[in-house]
Amino acid sequence: MTDSYVPLVEWYPTLYWKWVREGRRVPVPVESRTGYTIHHTAGGVGEPPLSYARFVASWHYSRWSRPGGYNFLIGSDGVALEMCGWGHVGAHAPGANRSTIGVAFQGTFDSMMPSSRQRSGFARLVAAGPVPNRQQGHRDASSTSCPGDRLYRALPLPVDAAKDDDMNAAQERKLDGLIQTVERALDRERRPSLWRDVDQIKQAVGRLDGAIPNLAADVAVEVAAQLPAGTCRCGCAGGQSR
Repeated sequence: MTDSYVPLVEWYPTLYWKWVREGRRVPVPVESRTGYTIHHTAGGVGEPPLSYARFVASWHYSRWSRPGGYNFLIGSDGVALEMCGWGHVGAHAPGANRSTIGVAFQGTFDSMMPSSRQRSGFARLVAAGPVPNRQQGHRDASSTSCPGDRLYRALPLPVDAAKDDDMNAAQERKLDGLIQTVERALDRERRPSLWRDVDQIKQAVGRLDGAIPNLAADVAVEVAAQLPAGTCRCGCAGGQSR
């Protein structure tokens, strides 16, 4: 393992050696890279990062003969995993595969940001890497919603890990608890109590919002996005008979 990422040969050696043996690697000079294309995987929420990364790598290899398509994947634990790496062409964004390094964050980031651990992992990767820190979203290179609206609006992500690490471990544990409460509140079987739970969540998040900028707003947006169409504040599906 390097200081900034885990090499493919270490975390998925069978796929690495298959890639080498089949002669599928397409080298590209690192000095020709102009920056980074940022992605989200739009999946893998709650999945163990290593097993999810192996799934992504295998699926991409079966389609494009690339171990992951991306050059690097930042798992939910914040660890950067090498896929195609710095010196080989990926398959992450048509027209930008040779010129940019594709970095994907595990998860879906339409309404929420990657965790501080993920952002710090990205910062370490970029700070230690040989590629200029110019960032674009996948949607800037292709017709897609990737990397999600919330993450896209935050680009470029800071690469100063110390400044970006805006939550300490205790605050992260509190946030994990709040997220679990959101998930319980959105359970369709408990919809009558949904808005009471949401109000409690918003109040609790508000107490953390000074340390975690925009979190309260992000949670509110995420909750609203998950509500069934027509749901009113009492949770009665817009007054329709149940």
